[in-house]
Amino acid sequence: MKDCSVTEGIDAHRVRPSIEGGFRELGYSGPVSIKAYGDQKRTPDHLLQALSSTGVAVVHIRSESTCTLMYKDMVKWREDNLPPATMMIITNQMLDVFHWDLARLQQRTRKQP
Repeated sequence: MKDCSVTEGIDAHRVRPSIEGGFRELGYSGPVSIKAYGDQKRTPDHLLQALSSTGVAVVHIRSESTCTLMYKDMVKWREDNLPPATMMIITNQMLDVFHWDLARLQQRTRKQP
């Protein structure tokens, strides 16, 4: 995945277990869903197979459309996961793009008096 690739030398089968292990160390429990966004035509088959075999949902999308789809998925996730719930975004470049949107989503999640 070009925009946020699995680091060379890292076994893609270990991505999900490593993330879940980190959550446990931080005291998070409960179900975890992970989506990886990328152009499957530009991603080696062995990476796609390794990720999907561990339950990572691999979403095919061109780089220029990733932010739009991720935002739609974030809104849908928020609607489906009432507080308390936690969303984590792991990315190498899009935090600035989502900073404002994430703040708005967080505000909508808070209970109104």
